[in-house]
Amino acid sequence: MEGVPERDIEYLHPRYQADGSEVPGELWGLRQDDAVGLALWALGRWQERFGIFRNDYEDFHLLQKLVWYLDCIDHPHVPDAGIWEEEGPIKAVHLSSVAAVAAGLTQAARIGVKDIPERLQRDTVGALLAMGGRESQHHDTDLALLTLVWPLGDDLPLPRAAQREIAGRVERELLGARGVVRYAGDSYHCCGDRPPEWTMGLGFLALAWNALGEAERAVWYGRRLQSVATPEGELPESWCHDPGHEEFYNSPLCWSHALHVIVTAELGQRRSMPALPTSDESAGQAEARGA
Repeated sequence: MEGVPERDIEYLHPRYQADGSEVPGELWGLRQDDAVGLALWALGRWQERFGIFRNDYEDFHLLQKLVWYLDCIDHPHVPDAGIWEEEGPIKAVHLSSVAAVAAGLTQAARIGVKDIPERLQRDTVGALLAMGGRESQHHDTDLALLTLVWPLGDDLPLPRAAQREIAGRVERELLGARGVVRYAGDSYHCCGDRPPEWTMGLGFLALAWNALGEAERAVWYGRRLQSVATPEGELPESWCHDPGHEEFYNSPLCWSHALHVIVTAELGQRRSMPALPTSDESAGQAEARGA
């Protein structure tokens, strides 16, 4: 591939059948720079920590090709579909995607990937800093911004003060009674003309505050995450914003359960766990934040 693809299907994407053929039908959000950046970051991190590569040339070359791919598609100057795989007016240059690529390039350089184009490095870091903590030109605050704190925070040229501001803003503007709204005006599974609350947001808040050194606050969110399971013990994708309306969607969500495992592993050894508020108290806090 040379240059920015003319068709979305030409981007790297996950829509394949078991036999390797592309999945036909409706396409959505196929340019996801965050996914490529995260793959680069995670593979490099696992190699650094656990030595996962078995063939140095082939495995390092795979990461090198991901770097070249990001340069080829002109990241970060072309809008992508972001972490939520959305198109239309939401498609834009997303700070969470830029951060994933920036962290990926940092990790790739650390383990010895040789060719990281100067243009790609310069423009990615420049965009990261220039966006001033705003997710995109369409909206400032987004649940996806918590990834700039955890897991990527240590690999970004972003001060802890800026990371703390992001976590506090997401908490203040998007936290609900049973989860975190993805962004104001989200219409996916809208219930009662208001966006649903995603359970995984509680896991991200727990891990973000833990990364920022606020262990008790992190434990509290870990307990809140546990408290929003269905009667069957599953963590759904999201709940209706109304605590009195027992409506949830797409259960179980593996993403939420994976975050619960990580939260339990990182925070489960702590002895002092603040009590969870009652459902009435949670609702009151959510209303106070929205006031």
